[in-house]
Amino acid sequence: MNQGQGNAGRGQARVFAFTRQDDQALNAVVRGILSVCSFDALALIDPGSTHSYVSLYFALRFSRQHELLNDPFIVATTIGESLLAEYVYRACQFRVEARNTLADLIVLDMVDFDMLMGMDWLSSCYAIVDCHAKIVKFEIPNEPSFILRGSQVQRFAKLNPL
Repeated sequence: MNQGQGNAGRGQARVFAFTRQDDQALNAVVRGILSVCSFDALALIDPGSTHSYVSLYFALRFSRQHELLNDPFIVATTIGESLLAEYVYRACQFRVEARNTLADLIVLDMVDFDMLMGMDWLSSCYAIVDCHAKIVKFEIPNEPSFILRGSQVQRFAKLNPL
């Protein structure tokens, strides 16, 4: 099983795509359904994001407590907003193509996606993102490689409870 790093540093982090409009306008991201802590989540896989995030509403489903980040930081979004990241869920289990991986998820007030998976998780999983083909290939050492196929659908159902 692979361990996510998730060590948020001081200062400012960035996300490349943050809304559905960003996702549809950009070819540099992959979206799909990931299973996290036994729940299906609408995820945006964004190599332009420094960290991985979970929406405040989706995180309410978790049966675990979040922790206060040692160094809270500001996240700059593509729509010009700055959001404070203060809390993290450590070592959340993800199931991708019958394989388990772990990631730290920082709580962020976002509404268009349940999760945004960034370079911290992607690099810990030795992932190669093909944004044109909308696939993510995982090449974890000493394990067979596997592929996550992203969604090509323009419209999708919202998973967050209101």
